[in-house]
Amino acid sequence: MAHQAETEAEERALKAWTEGEEADVRDLDADERVIDGGFLSALLRNQIEKDKAASYKDFVLRSAVVEGAVEISGARISRNIGFWDGCQFDNGFIADWSRLRALSFNKSRVRGCLDLFGAKLAGNFTGNGAVFEAESGHAILAQGAEFNGWFLRQSGSNGPKIKGNAYAEDAKVTTGIFVRDLALSSGQMNFTNALIEGRIYFHASAMSGGLLARRMTVSGEAKFMGQFDGHLDFTGAKLAELALHDQAGENKGPFMVEHPKGISRYFTAYSKSINLSNLHVDDLYLPPRCPTGGMDLSRAKIGVLHDTKESWLPGTRAVDQWSFDYEETDKAPITLRGLEYDRLENPRGKTDDIKGRIAWLKRQSEDELKERFNPQPWRQLAKTLRRMGYDDDARRVRIAQRNTYRACKECGWLTSLGYRALDILGGYGFRPDRTAWWSAGFIVASTVIFAWPNCSEWGCFDSEIYIPVQGAQLQTSTEPEKLALATTFERDKYPKFDPLLYAIDVFIPLVEFGITDLWVINDQYIVTDANGRKWPVGVMLQWWAVVLRLLGAFLSAYLIAGFTAVMLRDEVAQPTVSS
Repeated sequence: MAHQAETEAEERALKAWTEGEEADVRDLDADERVIDGGFLSALLRNQIEKDKAASYKDFVLRSAVVEGAVEISGARISRNIGFWDGCQFDNGFIADWSRLRALSFNKSRVRGCLDLFGAKLAGNFTGNGAVFEAESGHAILAQGAEFNGWFLRQSGSNGPKIKGNAYAEDAKVTTGIFVRDLALSSGQMNFTNALIEGRIYFHASAMSGGLLARRMTVSGEAKFMGQFDGHLDFTGAKLAELALHDQAGENKGPFMVEHPKGISRYFTAYSKSINLSNLHVDDLYLPPRCPTGGMDLSRAKIGVLHDTKESWLPGTRAVDQWSFDYEETDKAPITLRGLEYDRLENPRGKTDDIKGRIAWLKRQSEDELKERFNPQPWRQLAKTLRRMGYDDDARRVRIAQRNTYRACKECGWLTSLGYRALDILGGYGFRPDRTAWWSAGFIVASTVIFAWPNCSEWGCFDSEIYIPVQGAQLQTSTEPEKLALATTFERDKYPKFDPLLYAIDVFIPLVEFGITDLWVINDQYIVTDANGRKWPVGVMLQWWAVVLRLLGAFLSAYLIAGFTAVMLRDEVAQPTVSS
């Protein structure tokens, strides 16, 4: 079918195509700015006055109104094609499987689908200040497409707008994707399996829909800054750097965006969930506020994790995206199952105490903390802190791990009781100093107990309570020679009873002062109080000696094990980072 120029706009477009000039129709009346979609399709396919076409020149059309669909599927066009300054396409632009040099829609509007499925652009796709809208389905479809670069940025005071889905699954971009001041409504952006050999950069964008970047590979940095009301999904993505805020400003610098009432400011905020499971990234910068739907970091592998205590606070959402007002929402869990990281930029989350980082671990779900306790996130944090030289903080994390496990349902009451005792007596072996203090306390208390029923003088001698072993043996002997010696036994020359040495001798199993070999407790010693009640003090002291011996054996072994473990950990984990 032959196509002839019928309107002034078509005449100018044809002239621009054949002579390599711009076709600017801004000076024409509205009815004269109309170009038929079929005519433009034939023109781009080089089917009109083919012998006159200036194939080496760029083609730029300004302010035209294109009625009807433009369809150049599979076309081979060696020119830069541009539709600028208010061009309107009322029925979509179909260029699937085409081979183009470059394509731009700066400050233009495309109603319907911009179909670039399988297309290959040697240059850039540009939509600065453009509007892409579809009543349903895809506003931009670029699955499997290849670009040198993808640009959707502000043009003057107008940011790009997308109403509908923008899909670029399996796309390949050489230079990178650069998006600024984008407004995405009633749809989502999809870069699943995309390969970005450069950078991807979203700055001060407001996206009510979600962003899918599953298994996306980015060779350079990836930054996402703005207002994100939908879900962000980076499951299985591989990136050199992922920043979910402006790390240069440390979450303090506001972004400038355009608003009908004037210039306003807002911080990066995420209203729903962020999925970073199975993510592989060298540097990860977490957002300044946790999304209300939680964050999934399960099985992610991270080189350096950049976060602050604000990243772990309960979820917040913007009351008004054009202000600094935020309201706190219910606690949203963070999933850390299988997360691995080599280094923490802020080991304590920019707090003065490791309690802040422990609070991060306690943001996990109730199932991970109270139903089926998962120790891996706690061990990962302790291992990283120890490797960085924060050995004391690592010990406190391991202690908190066991305290948390003690409170979970799968830990029975008997195990919980045992864990409680281990914590009190020595911090599960991580606080041998605490064990030493408990040991000293038992020895002092036992000294008072052994001295109290004896007499008030230090080193006194009272055979009614503590019997000299030698004298008792002589008196109970059946040999005549020893019975004879019993009458001449000189008590004043016998070593005196010392309650402190006796307590130490009973408590410490590996140290022998000989006091227990010289004195025995008289189990027949009974004290009668003022009311006539008889108290078997001798038997009570014997039982306390048995308890003290058992406590001494346990605490001595606990103390040795604790100090040994500390020394081994200090030798194995040499600090590699000082701060």
